[in-house]
Amino acid sequence: MALPDRGYTNLLNHLHRASTSLSLEALQASIAHYLANVEPSPTPLAASVISSPLFRPFSHAKLLALSTAFRHAVHFKYQSIKKDNDTIFRRSPKARLSEWAKAVVKGCQGGQAMLRMVCFGGLLLGLEDVKAKIEGGAGRGKVENELVVALAEVMDLYASMQSLAGWEKEFHPEHEPEGLDFISLALLLMSQFIPAVPSDKLKALPLTTLVTLLASTISSVYHSGEFLASLPNSFTRGANGQLAAEPNSRLATELQQVTSSPLYASIAPLSRFCARCLSLLADKRPAEAWEAMAQTLQTLQALAVRVESDWVKSSLSSVSNDENIGEYFPSSRELTTAVWTTLKTLLFTAIMLTQPILSSLLFLRPPQSSPHTPASLALLSLEMLSRLSFVISQFGSISATTSGGFRELKKAVYTALDILAADPSESDKFVHGLIHQFSSHAASLSLPEMAKKSFALVCIEQLVPSVADHTLEHAIFPLCLPHLSSPAHRETYESAHSVVLAMFSKYAQQQQKGHTEAEQPSAKGKERGREPTFVERLVPFYTNCLIENSHEGALTTSQLRLAFSTLATGAAASPDESLLCYCVYSLLDIIRSLGCAPNSPSASTSGVESSSYERRHRLLLSLISVVPALPLSLLPRVLNEICSIVSPTYADAGGAGRKELVEALFEETSEHMGDKEKEFVMGWWFENQSQLVGIVDEGGAGHDVDKVGTEGMEYREVTSKL
Repeated sequence: MALPDRGYTNLLNHLHRASTSLSLEALQASIAHYLANVEPSPTPLAASVISSPLFRPFSHAKLLALSTAFRHAVHFKYQSIKKDNDTIFRRSPKARLSEWAKAVVKGCQGGQAMLRMVCFGGLLLGLEDVKAKIEGGAGRGKVENELVVALAEVMDLYASMQSLAGWEKEFHPEHEPEGLDFISLALLLMSQFIPAVPSDKLKALPLTTLVTLLASTISSVYHSGEFLASLPNSFTRGANGQLAAEPNSRLATELQQVTSSPLYASIAPLSRFCARCLSLLADKRPAEAWEAMAQTLQTLQALAVRVESDWVKSSLSSVSNDENIGEYFPSSRELTTAVWTTLKTLLFTAIMLTQPILSSLLFLRPPQSSPHTPASLALLSLEMLSRLSFVISQFGSISATTSGGFRELKKAVYTALDILAADPSESDKFVHGLIHQFSSHAASLSLPEMAKKSFALVCIEQLVPSVADHTLEHAIFPLCLPHLSSPAHRETYESAHSVVLAMFSKYAQQQQKGHTEAEQPSAKGKERGREPTFVERLVPFYTNCLIENSHEGALTTSQLRLAFSTLATGAAASPDESLLCYCVYSLLDIIRSLGCAPNSPSASTSGVESSSYERRHRLLLSLISVVPALPLSLLPRVLNEICSIVSPTYADAGGAGRKELVEALFEETSEHMGDKEKEFVMGWWFENQSQLVGIVDEGGAGHDVDKVGTEGMEYREVTSKL
């Protein structure tokens, strides 16, 4: 524009007033338009905008509109430059946009720190938007520097405001911006700008203070954990056992206060902002990082403790799904949905803040002056997540052996457990602390207790190699025992079995380490007179337990096979060979007692017999999974027994079951056997190939059947792979 038009004059008149009839949208659009098009320079207009009383006292809506105006101005300026840049005598769009951005920055200098931060943030976001189009920064460096300086000044201003006397604060208009305190509003807006700021410039900030302020702001989003304070009195149970919300409950109002806050809507950017500052602090100032990480975890733990306390007191904690919520009041289902949505958001927030801390602990060494260690901080994070286990249970199991679930959550849990496992004393203390939470070892617990116990069992499973052996017998196993035959609560059931299997794995590894000493004659003599260990005494019990849990609805086939394989490996590591014999012959006895397969001459077609066949088939697969653990003294007898069972008379429907058994046997013997055992197995396969692959039928006539899954390959070629 050669001369300012009437619209520009009107805009200036409005900016110089304390109030205006223009809406925020109209004001935002007008500022963006004239910043991009006013000539010869946008500096005077930028100065008028930042000094305008229209944006005082601060509010989120006003400052967001101001930031958006500067962001849109960049887009308008780029379009204007692109339209006018049609001759070779004009400078490049990048140079012209850079000059314009510097002129805008010059106009904003000297303004109030909060307003400068907002204007520079909007300007930076606009430059980030058009970065790919102009192939460069276009004055970004200057804007980034000014934005960081403005944030530092905002933090200093807040610190000075905190030191004022109570009556002095009343005269600070920036201190009461429509429900958000000054620093929360600043951090809320800055969280939108921070992704565009390079990390090397952020290190100039007081990061420790910034992390503390961010953690405090995030805690305030959830009212320091008190947003569920009225939950215990908000639901009643009707005569039919259904729950319904009390009509005059304060819960709906309190949840509305949480979810309607601008801070709640921006909880993800705020959490990422805090996480980035934590990572940067650990990288640039490791000595300061420990206290900041500990304070953040303590803030999260305080939140989790209060939330869990209110949750377990409520009737809602006993409901497994929203089908049990009554429809006495129309708001019941909406209210429970709002509760769970807020709780899940809290869990996501906790994970986002915990992950960078745990990642830093993997490479960070604590200073000698710090009272915190990697194990103590990992312990804090696990205790916090344990408090939120009733929320975690909604995402499925966190066990490493189960698919699905919340991947980031699993990563946080297992990283913390890996760090903790490096310190045996802390691991032992943590395990005892987990177990101490459960005053009763009964299988029937409330839903929150079951969720917490599932979380505890997953943690204990990973820490079994690090804890003392006496803890296994006197603390861990009594915790698992009530759940080993209770598949009603699937997660706890499977976790309890996983813990017991971890005990057998630990025992096998310990025996393998001491194998050289045990082979010496003097050591062998000592072994004969020694007392059996707890794990050795556990073998007969757990063998029978697995057999009892082999029916439909208990352990799955893959779980049963893995369990028997691990059990047999542990039993085989013991100097007492009778333990492995007990495991193997118990399996053979139950397999024989379950009879023949359906459709064979001696089998019935009843439902009971069909169920028995399914169980027998699963146990046969389990027996095959035990084969790699067998020594040469047992191997021939067990293989011959399997061969006699898996003969052509194993005539299940279509031969699918028999084929699965033979393929499983081939896989176990070809991939998991030791060198000495494999040599014997090769000869055994050649001797028994006709019976295994069914070359000879009952009448003696030759025919070709399954080739053990080799898709037409001759059997001799298959066995040659052994």
